[in-house]
Amino acid sequence: MKDLFRPTWAEIDLNSLAYNLKKLKEILGKSRLMFVVKANAYGHGIEEVSLFAQQNRLCDWLGVSSVEEGLLLRQKGIKLPVLVLGSVYPMKNFQAFAEHNLTPTISSLWGVKELDKTAMSLGKKINCHIKIETGMNRIGVSENAFKSIMSFLETSRNVCVQAAYSHFSSADCDRDYSLMQLNLFKKITAPYEKFIERHMANSAGALNFPRARFDMARCGWAAYGYVKGFKPAMSLKSRIVFIKNVKRGAFISYNKSYKAAKNMRVATIPAGYGDGYIRAFSNRGYVLIDGQKCPIVGNITMDMFMADISGLKKAQVGDEVVLMGKSGKEYIGPDFLASLADTIGYEITTLIMSRVPRIYKM
Repeated sequence: MKDLFRPTWAEIDLNSLAYNLKKLKEILGKSRLMFVVKANAYGHGIEEVSLFAQQNRLCDWLGVSSVEEGLLLRQKGIKLPVLVLGSVYPMKNFQAFAEHNLTPTISSLWGVKELDKTAMSLGKKINCHIKIETGMNRIGVSENAFKSIMSFLETSRNVCVQAAYSHFSSADCDRDYSLMQLNLFKKITAPYEKFIERHMANSAGALNFPRARFDMARCGWAAYGYVKGFKPAMSLKSRIVFIKNVKRGAFISYNKSYKAAKNMRVATIPAGYGDGYIRAFSNRGYVLIDGQKCPIVGNITMDMFMADISGLKKAQVGDEVVLMGKSGKEYIGPDFLASLADTIGYEITTLIMSRVPRIYKM
């Protein structure tokens, strides 16, 4: 582990990541695996985990949200196929797709016509995936628009449709709605299934709906280990940098947000909402020190927060503090932290800022 001037870091367990990706490949069987690495790999570090997956042949595709993410991967030596899952605009961006061998998502007839123009002007054939709307109502073409796109491309020598895909909105919580989406996607794509590949499932879709695996599944949350049966890949850690004795009746942190009900021993920890450890955890969450739960006291500040260590008589400056992860028999996961903030675990991991160094271990 490299020296840290400020002892707060995110620890990424590459062995756990490898376990998760291998397990997903086993579950998918003949279907390929797209490892979704958008949003800095859900906070885990897009460059490092993508290179690791490529070097160890742990996935078949990578999924990103933007051209910028795709270009970054190419600059770092990633050769795997990369699908940009976001909508393309402005249309001149198609040139970057062609120059860097990135695969665009097409979600309109206008988009495919502009892609065709770009490919023709460059004298290149460009592959694409067509996004179909089945109930998410974010981006995607209707059944009629999909037919129009496929009809248009029958005469194009410049654009090749590799696949059609859609996206579950509620595969983790609404079976009936998910089945409706699945059946609609199958209906729309059935006339073309011999000519193009199909993919629809995210992590929850791949695990809960085997029929949705098609030719490929796009997995992120399970790949990072935050689904039952998988191994969490990230821990967020820090160290105690200051300890003070606080008298009964004294206030702690901004806005007098905590009043000591008794004499207390309080640790200061150098992490805060400037790192993505959000203010919503104030006076609600806890950290782990030597396998023990220590409540957060007072408002979390931008760079520091305080925890009650009255029950840890031997705790001292320099002791490790687990903000997310395991210590002894205790575990704090992103979904638990999300429950404190009325959000989802995805937001918790992706919020961990770039100023928090990522340490990769095997």
